[in-house]
This record gives sequence, structure tokens and C-alpha cells, in this order.
Amino acid sequence: MAESPLEFETLQADIVPPESGMLGVLDRLVMRVRLRNTSRMPLGLGPDRPLNSRLLLVPTVRVGSETVRRPSLHGVVNIDRRLRLMPREEMTIDVLADNGAVGLLLQETLRDGINVRYRVLQGFRSNRGMFEEGPQCLSLETNGVMRPSSRYAYATASELESVFDKGSPMEVAEAALAMRDRVGTASAERFSGEEAQSLLDALLRRFPHLSRDGKLLLLAILPNSSAMTAMDRLDDVAQHDPDPMVVRFTMMARLPGVDAQALQESQWIGNDLMARTAKAVRERLADNRRTFARPRLPGDAADAPSSPDASPAK
Repeated sequence: MAESPLEFETLQADIVPPESGMLGVLDRLVMRVRLRNTSRMPLGLGPDRPLNSRLLLVPTVRVGSETVRRPSLHGVVNIDRRLRLMPREEMTIDVLADNGAVGLLLQETLRDGINVRYRVLQGFRSNRGMFEEGPQCLSLETNGVMRPSSRYAYATASELESVFDKGSPMEVAEAALAMRDRVGTASAERFSGEEAQSLLDALLRRFPHLSRDGKLLLLAILPNSSAMTAMDRLDDVAQHDPDPMVVRFTMMARLPGVDAQALQESQWIGNDLMARTAKAVRERLADNRRTFARPRLPGDAADAPSSPDASPAK
């Protein structure tokens, strides 16, 4: 078994291609992993068992013609779901391979096509700074998948505003990513302050009419007011939304100050879940700790990026 892991197991991993054959900007990158016991005896499954279930996903990402080299793109997956696999038994599981830094890179890179493939290392270990498969373990290369540039990457402000007014929820979300990119860029394609404010107005007009999923998607991909001051308008609308789920997400991810109305327990009399959430978030903010809503604290070396209208960031 130590000399030839293929005598008792097989490992297969493939990126599941979307129906269109290419990833969309907001599609998840799904990897299908198959682990099979090919021996004649039951084998234990786990990170320290004969069938090692701990995998390192090492992506190779090409943006245009350039290869992205970032160790932070690596991801660890543990598929320990069974005590053992019986002889000839196979376990198949779908893994979200773009969790973390890879997904962020895919969302931030809108103007170029991206090609992604993975090297999968079973029971991995570090050898002089390089990762390799562990003892009695296997490694493999997956197929690749292409994600083209966003259809809105170079859209004008008026075109994006039209999408905010009339587009589907997914179109609105992709256009919001393009707006974020064009507002935050330092290149010649940057929107002016007037264009950015007009786009935000259109987005705020559409927000109340979106479904819960549509609202949460926008709140997840757009910067909050700690990163972009003008977004306090969106955060204010979201914290007064009639859907408690939307408000709860806003509490945890978008409200940087303890004085926010949604964080006051008096707002949630009779709703224990919302009251406990408000208290927990308020106490964390008061304790001067970093949160999703406030990633930087006063005195940090790096200041937050400025808003679309160039006013100082909070």
C-alpha cells in the first residue's frame, strides 16, 4: 500500500462545466471529487486513515496571458463524511472550489478572460516549502474551465443604469460588480463622481423591488460604508428593509457603528433572534474589534479607500 496507492484506491477530480461550457461572472466553480476503495477489504476514511480525505486544491489561474502566482489561492478540503468505504465502494462529493481568494479574484477581474485548473494533492504535506501528496496518497490535475470577461466590463454609466432599472436580479448583480470596478479603478475608465452618484441612485431605486436573494447578493458584493463612504445610503436602506433576514445580514456585515438604528435592542422587542444579533454585533463593535463592517480600526496604517464622490472615507 505504501509503495503503490493505486493498488487500493482511486482519486478523481473534475471541474463541473456549466451548461454554457464557460463560467459566468456569478457562477460557482464546482469540483466533483470521487474517492473509491478498490481493495478487497473495508478501509477507514479520514485525514489519518488509509483513505486520506484531506485534500489541498492548488489552482493555476491565468488572467489573459498572465499566470497569477499567489500562495493564498490554495484551499484545503476535508471530505470526511464516512467511517469507512466498503470494497469497490465509491464516494462522490461536490466541492465549491472557488471559496476564498479564488472566488474573490474571479469577481474582481472583470475585464479579462480567466482560465482556471487545479492540482489536487491528497493527504498533503510541505517538503522544503513545496507541497506534495502524503504517504499512501495520490495527486492529479483537473480539467480547466474558462470564464470570459464580463459583458458589462466596459459598459457606459447610462448602460449600467438601464440594467439597474430593467435587468434581471443576476444582471443587476453583475452590473453592480462592473460599477464597483469602474468606481474603484485608477485607470482612464473610472466613472466620474456624478456618474457614480447617478448609478447609486438607480441602484437604490431598484433595491426595494428585488427578492431576498437579490438583495443579499448585492449587499454581499458591494463595498460597505467603511470602504466607500457613499455606500452608507445603501446600508441605511438595507437596515430598514422589511425582511428580517436582509436586516440581520446588514447588521453583521455592513454597519460599522454602535449607534446604527438596527443595532438597538429596542427595535426588536418580541424578536429574540434579532435582539440577540443586535446585542452581539454592538458589543463586538464597542470592544474595538475588527468586523466585516469595520475591517480597519482608527490608527491602522492604511486608510480606507475614498468614496465615488471623493469624500473622506469613514
